[in-house]
Amino acid sequence: MATDFAEYANLRMIWTPTGAITNFRAGVPAAGPAVVVEAFAKSQGRSEQDLPGVMAGSLILEGYLTRWALLGSASWLAAGSSLSWNETGYRPAGMLPGAEGKAVLTNLSALPTLADGTEQGQLRMLELSQPFGVGGIGIELREALGDKFRAALSTAV
Repeated sequence: MATDFAEYANLRMIWTPTGAITNFRAGVPAAGPAVVVEAFAKSQGRSEQDLPGVMAGSLILEGYLTRWALLGSASWLAAGSSLSWNETGYRPAGMLPGAEGKAVLTNLSALPTLADGTEQGQLRMLELSQPFGVGGIGIELREALGDKFRAALSTAV
């Protein structure tokens, strides 16, 4: 079931999870399949100074994940109807704070065309949290809203 914020989603990110090393002889792990993540995000302003993982001038975003899909052969900016979505609002397995990827902040219903005023850049997840905890009301809010996040979008200013 889609989250309450699904119809307001305005952020799309492509994230490639790192592979896992099963033993030391395996060498460098191959990256996992690319994942497209959509979210409802609102701006908290721009960072005024460099912070760990955040460049000055980055757009600070806060919001809720709404859905994600494995990319396959489609473009990450393809229309939403061309992807097979997981609409729980829960983050994909392996996505942790520090996850990075290209992102667009735009009217997602217009994709693959980018609307006027679209912000594009590199997104870094700063926090992925459950503000009301893992039990009690936190369970109900997570099911209704999705996973809460805070991120920095570095754009060419």
